Order: sequence, then structure tokens, then C-alpha cells
Amino acid sequence: MGFQRGRLTLSDECKQLQALVTEAQAAGARQAKACELLGFSAKTLQRWSQPNQTQDGRIDAIKTPANRLTDFERQRIIQVVNSADLNA
Repeated sequence: MGFQRGRLTLSDECKQLQALVTEAQAAGARQAKACELLGFSAKTLQRWSQPNQTQDGRIDAIKTPANRLTDFERQRIIQVVNSADLNA
């Protein structure tokens, strides 16, 4: 199947993929290898298998870099860049 990394997988697809991995495990395959062949990691399968998991766990994550500029810093940089008094 080979998915693109970071791609959102719909819940129907998740259920189908989980069923395929379960079937492969019943036939003697290792979980990690079955997941690899289907194009996702065993960790992803674990995340999908959590109870009450109605949506992708990554969507709720808010990633703010620690070194993000404050609004004041951003405005000050814009003022300096747009000023006519540059010594360049």
C-alpha cells in the first residue's frame, strides 16, 4: 500500500489495515513486519488501537517552537526592515 509519511488515514482505512495486520499475525507474521509491508509503523498501529480513539492523535497536537518570536519582536523586525533609514 505504501503511504506517504504524515498522511491522515481515515478511520475506515485504519480498521481495514488493523484487520490485515491481525490476519497476518494469526498466520504467524510479526506485527512490526506486517505493518512495514503495509507502509506504516507498529507505533501507528498501537495509536490506532487505543480505546476511544475517534480521531487521529496527531491532530490535537499544537507544536509551538521554543524560540518563536513574540508579537512585539515580529512587529519590531517588520518596522526595521521596512524603514527607509537602512545603512546598507
